[in-house]
Amino acid sequence: MHSVWNLLLYLHPSIQIQVYNNKKSINNSKHVTVNTAHSYLAIFSSALNKAVREGLIPANPVKMLDLKERPQPKEGDKEYLTIDELKRIAEAPCPSSELKTAFRFACFTGLRISDVRKMTNKDIYLSLDGKTRYIYTEMVKTGGTVSVPLSAEALR
Repeated sequence: MHSVWNLLLYLHPSIQIQVYNNKKSINNSKHVTVNTAHSYLAIFSSALNKAVREGLIPANPVKMLDLKERPQPKEGDKEYLTIDELKRIAEAPCPSSELKTAFRFACFTGLRISDVRKMTNKDIYLSLDGKTRYIYTEMVKTGGTVSVPLSAEALR
């Protein structure tokens, strides 16, 4: 329910919602990003679609919104480590060599740490020419598949 309130606050910042369980009230001081609002709307719309299927409401009102009225997700800015920063990480002490190796591997492949954690040897393949190893795996966060050639640095 918290997601619905934040979505309403995003769409209409002047709205004030109170919870009547004497525990909290929500007002227009809560701000969410446009990407978060987009996610909230998708979840809310899914719940409304289920209500339509179950005959609780005749139609999903979210479908009546123009595209301009819906929060549009924005591509996030990506920051990359410099070669110098990667060298300093390689030289820095770390109490867990496994953690350090996983982090460096994530840096050299661009994979999220959640994807690195779930990887096994079965996710690493040899190219048809037999020269290049690459990762072919399903990403944890998005469910999409990714194919990443492995550099010499990533294989160390």
